[in-house]
Amino acid sequence: ATHGSLDYSVVLPLYASGVTWTLVYDTLYAHQDKKDDAKLGLKSTALHFGDNTKPILHAFSTFTFANWLMVGNQLGYDSWMYYGGCGLAYSHLLWQVHTAKLNEKEGDDNLG
Repeated sequence: ATHGSLDYSVVLPLYASGVTWTLVYDTLYAHQDKKDDAKLGLKSTALHFGDNTKPILHAFSTFTFANWLMVGNQLGYDSWMYYGGCGLAYSHLLWQVHTAKLNEKEGDDNLG
């Protein structure tokens, strides 16, 4: 935008990765309150995804990673540091999803 134009081949995947990253973390935290959400009739992603939460969040995590890689490619990055950093962030996100204890109530250590 500072050059007077927007490169949508970079902006859209970066935006999409932000959305999917947020869905992963918000859903993990939503599992703390899912019983209250159900009582109140709220429609959280934790309730909507149900028993399929972890596979769905793994897919969102992979989509996030793929978009980061696409952005790096579109910008012509060839440094191992960029792709290594993306890989480390992706690994951490997968670890968070994999170790989340989705059926523990608020106050418990349900994120690993």
